[in-house]
Amino acid sequence: MGVGMLTGLTKNMFEFFNPREMNPIVIIFFLVIIIEWILSVKWIFFNGGAEKLVKHPGMFTQTEKGNEKFETMKIKLLCVAGIIGGIVGNSIVMMWKMNIPIDTFGQ
Repeated sequence: MGVGMLTGLTKNMFEFFNPREMNPIVIIFFLVIIIEWILSVKWIFFNGGAEKLVKHPGMFTQTEKGNEKFETMKIKLLCVAGIIGGIVGNSIVMMWKMNIPIDTFGQ
């Protein structure tokens, strides 16, 4: 998003609410989000990322010795909830063309 704004390849931030116009920077922005979701699921679920976060000092201040499995499950559920929320939000953006009166913001 920042690259598009600073290089002038996007006119304003509202172009990111309308990926149907197929602006290459907007498409790359959404592809990066999807790649980040895939990598986070891979790390949290398959590479022991949730366990590493539980063991990280200061991540959870109330973790008890026998409670690591419950904390790991909470991290995995939070990851899934975040991705589902992101998918729903991006689906709304991609299916619903927002008509924002951009001209009124410059006044």
